[in-house]
Amino acid sequence: MNVAEKLHEVLEGSKLQGEQVLLPDWGITVTPHIFDLKDTTVGIGFEVSSPHWDRELSERTVGFGDSQETAVGSALGNFIFGMLDGLKPMMKGLGYSCGGCTCEDFKEELTAEFAGKTHNWSMYKSNILGMGIKGSDTKKDNIISNIWDGIRDEVIKRLGNQKLCYVKVFISNSGGDVTCECRINDAQSFEITELMHKYCTNWKVENFALQKMFVYFLQNEDSYIPYPYTEKDIANHVKRAIALIEEKEALETMEEYAELIDILGDEINDNDLAREIFVFLPVICAERAFKTAPTESVGIVIGELPEGEEPQWVYKSQIASFFPILWTTYEGLGNGIMTPDTYKKLAMMSSICATLNQIAEAGHDMSDISRFDITSIFFMAEDYSLR
Repeated sequence: MNVAEKLHEVLEGSKLQGEQVLLPDWGITVTPHIFDLKDTTVGIGFEVSSPHWDRELSERTVGFGDSQETAVGSALGNFIFGMLDGLKPMMKGLGYSCGGCTCEDFKEELTAEFAGKTHNWSMYKSNILGMGIKGSDTKKDNIISNIWDGIRDEVIKRLGNQKLCYVKVFISNSGGDVTCECRINDAQSFEITELMHKYCTNWKVENFALQKMFVYFLQNEDSYIPYPYTEKDIANHVKRAIALIEEKEALETMEEYAELIDILGDEINDNDLAREIFVFLPVICAERAFKTAPTESVGIVIGELPEGEEPQWVYKSQIASFFPILWTTYEGLGNGIMTPDTYKKLAMMSSICATLNQIAEAGHDMSDISRFDITSIFFMAEDYSLR
């Protein structure tokens, strides 16, 4: 089944180009693919890109029906009335007609701080996509709006210097079993997800209910500082860093490990990104290997930290390279780019491993490491710039 052709058929003004659907009057390109197909259900993934953004948007939808055809239509509808719906006012604000849409360019202007600079944003919200709501209090039917009001400021704190940041907020209730999720640039925020549960305690439904919405933050040109790498660029540099580690027969000291930073920095002509890759890699491996409690903030120390002063605390989502490094590391573990020996070696080098050893030596129960909340602090050279 050619799902790109199916999407092209329902999107007026679109053009089919191989496996991609081009929307010229939206300024975007959609690449759909089926990841699960059964007789009456289908799962479809979507990658959405635009020359105006610094990242691709990712979404997955599931469709149900009495046939594959109707299930595909259901999944496409979830995408069109969910993720795509919220893009209309944003792209209209950039001068596109979006199929002659008459919706207003409604947005909220706001500011956020990162790395000592103020960044100006325009925020756009999609409509609420809901299904299966029966027997609930009408006033609570759009509970996700109340949830968004409660988590909005927490999301804004996690904005960095991205050109575009997109947020997916999802809730479901199946017989009182409530599931919540907040994803920022497709990375789950565990802290915000936990906060969402507090707003769902009185959400009553008869059978099953699901709601989701998308929120887009587009940074204004007057405050955006162009970043020189795409996520694919960073992925390639991470793979090179892993290769450098594996070329070393032994890494006995941190000094030997630091030498690799200089090698990669010279190769890519960017010492800051090279430092980030080699400094983040051990912690990323350790968090996965030891299954410690997920933390979203990290400390950054640039040069010497004066006595009595705190590190600069930032969220991982604010650092441009952090999640591309993480995703490439996880991918490397699955496809053999990173060997198990290198994975173990990096995890053992981390500050997390050292902290866990100290906890064990103090006689604490280590049967459930996930209960330990270990925050990492990264030490950077004096000339390092946080991006």
